[in-house]
Amino acid sequence: MLQNNYGRLAIVTVFIIVAIILIMAPGMQTKPSNDDQLNFTSMPKDSKSKEVTEKPVQDVNKNTQSPVSTTETLISPEQQMLNDWGMQKTSSQTDTNVDSQEDELSPEDVKRQQQIRITPLQVEPENKAIQPQVPEKPLEQAASQENTSEQDKAAAAPANIIKVGDKCYTFPKQASSMDKAECDTSKEALGINACPAEGQQDAWAGAVKACGTVNAMPTMDDLFELAGVVYRGNSFTIPDRIKQNYKAYGTYSPTSGSSDNLRFRDLVYQPEKAKSLGLPSAPGYSVWGKVEISPIEALALSFEDGVVTYTSATLKTSQNFYTICRVPCK
Repeated sequence: MLQNNYGRLAIVTVFIIVAIILIMAPGMQTKPSNDDQLNFTSMPKDSKSKEVTEKPVQDVNKNTQSPVSTTETLISPEQQMLNDWGMQKTSSQTDTNVDSQEDELSPEDVKRQQQIRITPLQVEPENKAIQPQVPEKPLEQAASQENTSEQDKAAAAPANIIKVGDKCYTFPKQASSMDKAECDTSKEALGINACPAEGQQDAWAGAVKACGTVNAMPTMDDLFELAGVVYRGNSFTIPDRIKQNYKAYGTYSPTSGSSDNLRFRDLVYQPEKAKSLGLPSAPGYSVWGKVEISPIEALALSFEDGVVTYTSATLKTSQNFYTICRVPCK
């Protein structure tokens, strides 16, 4: 009877063990459905797989423009442990994490990342040779030519004003003559007393017109001062006590009378001095003065070879005389 009791107890024990095994068997075969059921307290929960895309870099030492890009995936400690346990995350889970990270960025950051991934980095080759710029002409030669040009211009361009003593005049020129009709129209404004006869050309009246008024023309003493610069060898001074003997120092006479003359000899003409005043380099010309001696005569001084001559009989119709006009000195 005792043996029957032991047999029954053994059978009940076996059934209990089998029941326990059957109850625990489903739980032992089931794996966690998601990663959150694993309690890895030593791992950071916000660690995610990130992709780092490097910018294409050109090889500077080679003259090629083909960029080289590489893609490297960093594995977090969580992913490494899952790999070791044989529970790797699927590619869909990784893509979902990356997409969720991009959703957290602002539109400007997303656009900037896209431009960084797409736009290649352009690097200028360092071995590009720089060609030095060579001037067409040497600097010294160019400066010399420029100076020569300026000197030529200064020599070719006459001065607008000449200075004789403490007085200034316009550059000498040959003025155009006036006929009777033109002279009659403007004689009162210019200070002319008499005009030429019909068909004649009054050169002295033309000189007055060029100066704007008879008072702007040189006096007898002014003409002598000019001669003293052009010539050397004699003095052009007339004592005051004898000036009354010459009509050039007098006033206008409506009739032509006897003539008076004055001549200075033993003179040497100076071409360079004459050229500096705008006068011819050789003698043989005359210069008009302001005095209208008679209806047909006027003041002029003749610059001849070795001689300077004045005569009250100089006709107003004489051509090719030079005109100078008094102007303020600047």
